[in-house]
Amino acid sequence: MRFYLLLCGFLFHSIVGLAIDESRVINQADILVKRIQKEHVKPRAINDDFGKSVHRLVMQFLDPQHRFFTAEDMQEFERLSASIDQDIEEKKLTYFSVVAKRFETRLSELTTLTQTFLTNPVNLKSTIRVPYSMFDHPALGSKHHERWKQELQLEVMDRMLGLLTDDQDQFPSDSIAVWEKKVRTEITDYYQTTTTELTKNQHVLEDAYLEAIAMAFDPHSLYFSPTQKSEFEEELTPDRELFGFSFGESESEKVIVTDVFPGSPAWLSDELHEGDILKGIQLGKAKMLDLTDPKNDAAAVRDYFDTHDEDEIKLIILDEAGKEREVNLTKARVYSDGDIIKNAVLHGEQKIGYVTLPDFYVNWTDTSALGCSNDLAKCILKLNKENIQGLILDLRGNGGGSLHEAVDLSGLFIDYGPVVAIKDNTGEVEVLKDFNRGSVYNGPLIVMIDEGSASASEIVAGALQDYNKALIVGQRSFGKATSQRIYPLDPNYNELTAFLMEENSDFGYANITGGVLYRVTRNWNQKNGVVPDITLPFRLETGESIREETYENALIPDSITKKMTFTPNAALPVNQLKTASENRVQTSEPLKNYVALLSEYQAMFEKDTILSFDLAAQLKQRNAWQLLTKKLEDFQDSLSVGFEPKANLFDAEIYQANDLMRQYNDKFLERLNTDIELMETVNIMNDLIKSKK
Repeated sequence: MRFYLLLCGFLFHSIVGLAIDESRVINQADILVKRIQKEHVKPRAINDDFGKSVHRLVMQFLDPQHRFFTAEDMQEFERLSASIDQDIEEKKLTYFSVVAKRFETRLSELTTLTQTFLTNPVNLKSTIRVPYSMFDHPALGSKHHERWKQELQLEVMDRMLGLLTDDQDQFPSDSIAVWEKKVRTEITDYYQTTTTELTKNQHVLEDAYLEAIAMAFDPHSLYFSPTQKSEFEEELTPDRELFGFSFGESESEKVIVTDVFPGSPAWLSDELHEGDILKGIQLGKAKMLDLTDPKNDAAAVRDYFDTHDEDEIKLIILDEAGKEREVNLTKARVYSDGDIIKNAVLHGEQKIGYVTLPDFYVNWTDTSALGCSNDLAKCILKLNKENIQGLILDLRGNGGGSLHEAVDLSGLFIDYGPVVAIKDNTGEVEVLKDFNRGSVYNGPLIVMIDEGSASASEIVAGALQDYNKALIVGQRSFGKATSQRIYPLDPNYNELTAFLMEENSDFGYANITGGVLYRVTRNWNQKNGVVPDITLPFRLETGESIREETYENALIPDSITKKMTFTPNAALPVNQLKTASENRVQTSEPLKNYVALLSEYQAMFEKDTILSFDLAAQLKQRNAWQLLTKKLEDFQDSLSVGFEPKANLFDAEIYQANDLMRQYNDKFLERLNTDIELMETVNIMNDLIKSKK
């Protein structure tokens, strides 16, 4: 849905430190640059161009929507960016100090302006119409306050539209004035609360500057605070710390529990259920959020969770029986269904195994635990016992993870040989190989990818494509072919004596790009991505997709001469299978209708270029998007995919005895029944199986 979405308080969430510790920033910047230059695969010179890159990144972090700083501010910052290289070398903060002080000035101005402007009702019937592109650039100082008022006006309208349920295409009678006042109060309170919270975190603005310095080397070299490092490593594990419930608003505008996550503390307590009304929430020792106050709605709850990060929560609820109860929960590590490998048997024209792998996870805290390659091997063994005729490995949306897991996983399908080569910062090229003779699966294989498939996913897809072991289906992948390693920035840390002392985490960490990855053909996926053998035309092309090539400082690999000897299988009948798939898309009613719906969606997107400041016009625009979105949803709900997904027989027995796992699996199978890309991939697999007979 493409109407104006104001990211309320984006700068307040992103930048919450006004008291700058200059000595810390100077010291950290010096250590960070020296460490990256030492370890980076292609370190860049610290010069004026480097300073300009840092500046552009700082502005992307602080003001991505060009709302906060004026055009004159930006011109001044641009001039000062030439001093960043000198600042680092001479241990000064010329550029950063000016930006930080200007931030404080603009923050004070806009906070006061927000409170004043939202005291009175906003104009909901303005005749102003502007192109979306107007907001692609900062306003001149003389127009800055007027621009901010316009954005507050749009925010009020956007929040009002957000109060409508999906089945409402008009505002309830006499609700407009009430809702307008309600959201003005919400926005005012929100900015006031977030401004109050600014002084509680002293390092976020500083960390944004350090992050920009790291990313100026390449998009994947990062600065981590201790907390960010823990969160990054948590992303590569199949569990999370959660309370385990979600919330929303009922038709009567009560904040209610909308879902309880299976296996979570909320689920295990058996005290919290879908439909329970939330009357109060208290995170840790923070002040309780009173949800009996009409101004505190679901948006206020989201803001409350954003502001407070605690491990304990107290909920005052009203259950369906009308009984008020107190529920106390403590966060716990919970298996996340969206981050773990899953499998099914697709019963149709052929019996096809299906495995989806959301990321290349590995357990960072328990080195005795095995990762995703071992889990995939187990899945394949179970599916092989079902006598599957083909296997689909789904890597869509898999952003990568452990490099060694990717190599081990590729080895499940190839007999023996190289998988990927890494060129390090010394110029040495190391070839990572599968040393195990034989394969776990040797039948017809398809790997599904899309633009969200990156890094480790691209290693696997590229290797299996080069070995002619798998047909690659979907969309061109992201194009990240670099490897990173996390280094402590503690200047006293020594890897040789690490077993004697731990690093001081207060110095932070650097995730440094230390290698470029190459396919066994000596070509690379970096910026190029893996090009599928068969492209599926079921994605919108809006011009807003982000791939590695869209980053201005993405690395360009150097060629390598290292010879990698491998023995590919006989070529797959790609042209034959591609032609058959294209014919189906043109003649099959479901596929043809879906492509037509996507074309309609894209045409509306391209036409939707003017932003209206009239609530009625925005409602009409919102309803048009709702109608088209409903068409797509109805299509998916009515889709007959031509196969029936079922659990393999081994797992089916587990689900009978474990209600938690059964719930996970039921939701998983439901998703497969509405997946049109999987539907056509199964058709392609049927053709591939026939071609081998």
